[in-house]
Amino acid sequence: MKQETAQHTPGPWKISPYCSTNICNGEETRHIASAGHATRASRWPEDEANARLIAAAPLLLEALKIQTAKITRYFETPPSKRGYFEAVDFNKEATAAIAATQP
Repeated sequence: MKQETAQHTPGPWKISPYCSTNICNGEETRHIASAGHATRASRWPEDEANARLIAAAPLLLEALKIQTAKITRYFETPPSKRGYFEAVDFNKEATAAIAATQP
């Protein structure tokens, strides 16, 4: 798999401490996205969940790259040499990335 240079603002990203629907970089020096209106009265119920999902995007992308590389190596390994613990690692890393999108 070809390694590409990121064309986006590097992670981590997080929910802004000033507005729960705005996403910024980890140092809070760059606005990344808005997942809804800034005023509470005009927000949709899913705006904060959308913001969490957007904020987790760099983590999810990195987990997907890691998993893709591991799965490729797993299937390139003869079945008699594959380990159970490799599959467990796949699950732990994917679960951690998904958890980052939850409240």
